Amino acid sequence: MAPEEKPYHAKRPHRKSRLGCRNCKTRRVKCDEAKPSCRNCNLRRETCAYPSLSHPPPPPSGPASSSSASALASYSGLSGVATAPVPAPLPPSSPLSLRTAISPAASSTSLLLAQKSSPAPSSGSRRGSDHDSLHSRDSTELIIVDEPAVRFAGADDQDMKLLWFYTTETYASFSVETGRIPIVDSILKSDIVRFAFQSPFLMDCILGLSAMHMQSLHMVVPMSKAIIYKARAFSGYRKAIERAQPKDYPALLGCSILLCALSSGLFREPDMKPLYVIDWMVVWRGIGLIMEFVPAEALFSSGLDKLFSRPAFNLNHAALYIPSDLLFMITSIKEGDEDYPYIDAYYGTLKFLGGLYLELEAGISPLLSLRIITFFTFLPNPFIELGRKHRPKALIIIAHYLAFLKMVENVWWLVGIADRGLQDIIDHVGPEWQSLLTVPRAAVGLYDKVELAKLIKGNHAWQPAEVDQIVLHPHNLTMVNNVGEEVAYDKQRGWVPLAKTTVQDHAIAWLDVGVTDVL
Repeated sequence: MAPEEKPYHAKRPHRKSRLGCRNCKTRRVKCDEAKPSCRNCNLRRETCAYPSLSHPPPPPSGPASSSSASALASYSGLSGVATAPVPAPLPPSSPLSLRTAISPAASSTSLLLAQKSSPAPSSGSRRGSDHDSLHSRDSTELIIVDEPAVRFAGADDQDMKLLWFYTTETYASFSVETGRIPIVDSILKSDIVRFAFQSPFLMDCILGLSAMHMQSLHMVVPMSKAIIYKARAFSGYRKAIERAQPKDYPALLGCSILLCALSSGLFREPDMKPLYVIDWMVVWRGIGLIMEFVPAEALFSSGLDKLFSRPAFNLNHAALYIPSDLLFMITSIKEGDEDYPYIDAYYGTLKFLGGLYLELEAGISPLLSLRIITFFTFLPNPFIELGRKHRPKALIIIAHYLAFLKMVENVWWLVGIADRGLQDIIDHVGPEWQSLLTVPRAAVGLYDKVELAKLIKGNHAWQPAEVDQIVLHPHNLTMVNNVGEEVAYDKQRGWVPLAKTTVQDHAIAWLDVGVTDVL
C-alpha cells in the first residue's frame, strides 16, 4: 500500500523578526533570539548582545521594487562582504554572495528587510569593515540574499546542508581576519564553490570539511558521508594531478589549501600513527608543489592568487632571534656527521623559526598567527626529507614550532594538533636529546596564549602589548617566494624579486592577510 501523501500547503507570509542579537545582524544570519545568549553566539563563543528596544524599527512596507534592488547592487554590506547583484544573468567571474551555494546563473534572489546596528566589540568575532561605522546605529536597509535554487548532480538534502554550512561558516576557517579582506572572503566562499561545480574532487573536499567542522561543533553528520567525502577528495585530487587538465587547475589550487585542514582530522583519531605531524607537514609543502605545477597564467586568470599571499621575511634579521640552544645544535655538527650535508637545510629552517620569535617581540597579533600557520609552506625540501626520516634534529625544530602553533586560537581544525605532535616527538627522540625539548615539553597541556608566549620567550614577567599599541599597517597581499622575498610575475622572466624593503621588523608589522591567510 502506497504511503499516504501529505497535503501541500502554500508557504504562509510571515513577518521577518528584527530582534536578533548584534552579531547575527552583522553576519546576516538568522538569530534564534535566545536569552541571554543565542545559539550562534554560543557556537562561535562570542559575547551575545541585543540592541536596545527604545527605538523599535519600522515595519516592512511591502515587497521591494526592482529599482530598490538595483540601488543596492553596488552596496558593500557589513563585514566587508559584498551583497548580491540584482537578479539578472551574471558572467562566470561575478562573485557570489553570502548564501550562494550554486553557480550564478542558477541562483534565486530574495530581498530581506533588515535592521543594521553596530555590533558590540568582541575579541573573537569577525570584524566588519571600517565602512560599517559610517552608518547610523539604527538605520534600516534592504539586504539581498542569494539562496540555492537547484542541486548539484547527485546531491541529497544532507549534501546541500553541508554546502550551505561551508558558505556561511566553514569558509571563514581559512582566513586570519575574516571580514577585513573582502576579496579573500569572496574567493573562499564563492569562487571556490564555483570551481567545485566544475571539478567534483574539490566539491568532495568542501563537503568533507563542512562535515568535519559540524562534527567539531557536536552537530549530527552521518559518519559514512564524512568518510566518503574525505576519501574521494584525496583520491580525486591525486587523479586530477595525473590528468593535468587545464580545467582542473583552479580546483587543484584551491584544494591544495583546503586539504591541509581536511587532513588535520587524523590528529584527533585515537589510532593515529605516531609522528603523523610529519605527514601533515608534507601536505602543507604540497601547496608549493601545486604552485610550481600550475602555470602562473592559470593562477592569475582563476583569481585565486590572493589566497597564496604570505608575509615576507627578513631572514638576516630573523636569524638573530634563533634560540641559542637550537643554533648550537646545528653549528656543532662536525664533518663526518650524518647531518653534515644538511647544515644549510637545518639553518634555513631555523631562520624561518627565528622569524616567529622576532614577530612575537611585537606582541600577539594576527600577523603572528599568519606566520605560524604558513610556516610549513616555507620549509626547504631537504628539511622535509629529514623530517620524513625522523632525524632527531629535525623533530626538535618541529617541536619548537608546535609550541608556537598552540598560540593560534579559534581555528577549529588546529585543535589537538600541537599537543599530539609534541607528545609524539618527546616519546620518539632518545634521552640524549631531551634537554633540547624543555620548552616543548612544558607547552604540552598549556593553552593560555600569554602563558605560552612567556614560556617561549623564557620571560615570565613578559606582558603583551595592548591591541591599540600595535601599529597596524594596510593589508598587503603579495606573493612571496620560498626564501621570504616579495616577488612579482613577469611573463618573460617568471617570478622576479621586488626591490629590497624592510618586510619584517619587531616594532612594525605588515598585516598581510589572505590564506594563506591560509597561506
